[in-house]
Amino acid sequence: MTTQTSPTSPPGRDGGTASAAGSPGVRIGSLICAIGGAGWWIAGSGPREGAFFPLALLGLACGATLVWFVLRHLPDDGELDQFRAGVKRYNLVNLAQIGGIVVAIVVGVLTGRPELIPGLIAVVNGAHFVGLARTMRQPAYARLGLVVVGIGLAGLFIGILTSRVDTTLSLVGFCVAIAYWFVPAAALLRQLAKTRPVTNQFHLTEDDEVDSEWDDEGEGDEGDEGGWDDDVDESDRP
Repeated sequence: MTTQTSPTSPPGRDGGTASAAGSPGVRIGSLICAIGGAGWWIAGSGPREGAFFPLALLGLACGATLVWFVLRHLPDDGELDQFRAGVKRYNLVNLAQIGGIVVAIVVGVLTGRPELIPGLIAVVNGAHFVGLARTMRQPAYARLGLVVVGIGLAGLFIGILTSRVDTTLSLVGFCVAIAYWFVPAAALLRQLAKTRPVTNQFHLTEDDEVDSEWDDEGEGDEGDEGGWDDDVDESDRP
């Protein structure tokens, strides 16, 4: 018989499991991404005049659902301590992001190309996540930042081609929102995989199956013992 047991991980600060590869948990980041994703989704819904309210409610529902699951299921595995240790750099990166967003809006207005503003803001926003990745020891932030920068560049390209603010804003807003929401969704799936109860599940190996077949045959022989002569043809008896 073979026994399968669930792997164990060192406990986190509040009893949860610690993150892999020495990275702190992503509970706070997941909350930020859940709420920020809803904001980007609502921004993308703005140009959809007839469908704004249903789309906005959908975004709020998705964000609120992720926030609820994050608060219930993701432990604090040292992320708050990491934030406190790097709070100065965190503030500087966010101040740089605010400045970059202001510059993006001014450039779009002064050049008469407002359709470029959503893409420029997404590039600035993504770059700020890349800047935070090392400070917070979160590879997920770097991946998110690169994806958002890519979405912003695509938005710039589409804005130049179409010269339409509504098309660019919807494309960038919806895509960035989905990228944001992927962070808490992935963290929740990883946590679910680590905490799923798997206890003493027994599985028959090939040798066990062979032994079982022999046991079944032996039981059948014992049941027929003493009575097998009944099946012999009478003509074969002496």
